[in-house]
Amino acid sequence: MWWLLVILCVEIPLILVGLAIGYYVWFMRQEAAREEKLERKGRIVKAGIVFANHNLYKKNARDNFWPAQVVFTLVDDVPDLDDVLQELAEAIREFETEDEEDEDERIIGQVVRTEYGYGWPLQIPKRITGRLVAYTTSVDIQCKWLPARRLEEPYIYVNAYAGKERKDRLARMVSYPDN
Repeated sequence: MWWLLVILCVEIPLILVGLAIGYYVWFMRQEAAREEKLERKGRIVKAGIVFANHNLYKKNARDNFWPAQVVFTLVDDVPDLDDVLQELAEAIREFETEDEEDEDERIIGQVVRTEYGYGWPLQIPKRITGRLVAYTTSVDIQCKWLPARRLEEPYIYVNAYAGKERKDRLARMVSYPDN
């Protein structure tokens, strides 16, 4: 019976620790591959703020980061980009799901209802964007990259990439170009 006690007290915890370490290593490799792809294929674009954690509007320590929902497009030379981003942000704030079969649309509806972000860029439905291809996603806003270490503008900059599949889309905040 002593061997059962050894298994329960020693071996099972070691197996669990091994599984946790294995998962961490796998996750870090996946994240490194995503970051490498973003560096190779991504573009730095302006992203409009849809809604942001209230702490972003206060002065923060350099190491703080808080989530925000943003909208962006990878289309070049959009006339009046700032106005377009503001209009898209307002449309997302008021978003209601119409097509439950469209997974991106359904998830956007959940994000708006709960204000709980979704880290993969979601394509905004054409009924809102017209012919413009645009996305919404949640990003961590790094306070060290905010000019006054707080959100003072209705936009940030992101390095973004958008493949055809949702899991092949990425967006991460970067510093403002003049910062």
